[in-house]
Amino acid sequence: YGTVASSNNAELTLSNYTTGISVNFPDTEFNYGTSLSDVLKNATYTENYADGTSSSAKAITTDMVSGYTSNPESTLFDSDHKYSENLTIKLSSSTNEFDKLPATASQTIKIKDYVESISIANKPSKTTYKYGEEFLSNAGKVQLNYKSGAASIISIDNTAVTLTEADGSEINMSPDASQLTNGKVEKPIKVTYSDGTNTFTTSFNIKILDDVSSIAVSTSPTKTTYEHGDTFSDEGGIITVTNASGTTKTIDL
Repeated sequence: YGTVASSNNAELTLSNYTTGISVNFPDTEFNYGTSLSDVLKNATYTENYADGTSSSAKAITTDMVSGYTSNPESTLFDSDHKYSENLTIKLSSSTNEFDKLPATASQTIKIKDYVESISIANKPSKTTYKYGEEFLSNAGKVQLNYKSGAASIISIDNTAVTLTEADGSEINMSPDASQLTNGKVEKPIKVTYSDGTNTFTTSFNIKILDDVSSIAVSTSPTKTTYEHGDTFSDEGGIITVTNASGTTKTIDL
């Protein structure tokens, strides 16, 4: 007996396989409350293969992502009203049994809190004026109210804030006499804040008093010559009262 040598040939197919993934987020900053589907609207991933090549870009779906919070607590935002989140993107399954799964990648995004409204934190220290007196905004404060519930205070003299009449015109401290009632007018001062994209408004009231600027006797009393011991009579006498607005009225003595 001896030995028999034999050989067999087998055809082997070497399969390329996934070793990891890479992600691409064209946008990485999103407003507070943005849904995950909107965050992923333009986001894609590619599969990295063992031979050094990669797949074409594929859309990242919501079920692939963890770590996203659309509405972070207001205390988490920094001084720029932004909060960083680290997303994990996971590819968990494929049709190739040789793929090294799950494959993960991470992406940092920022959630930006934004102003939703404004209000008056402090009115200016002076809100009652004489007719024609200069308007002063000293000590005025505006509160910026953010979507998260946070708030910040800025000076009413901040360059992002403008003060005008209700119709947007320059503040007029010498209103037309027709606007005065019983020698005064109370009117709103419009406060406008712009963050460069959106504009918000509120207001506070000031009062302007049309004080008397002068008086003059326009008609002397009927009797102006007296004997010693006579009783004075102002009958027939009239004075004219002139207010700061230029309006006048006559008063019997």
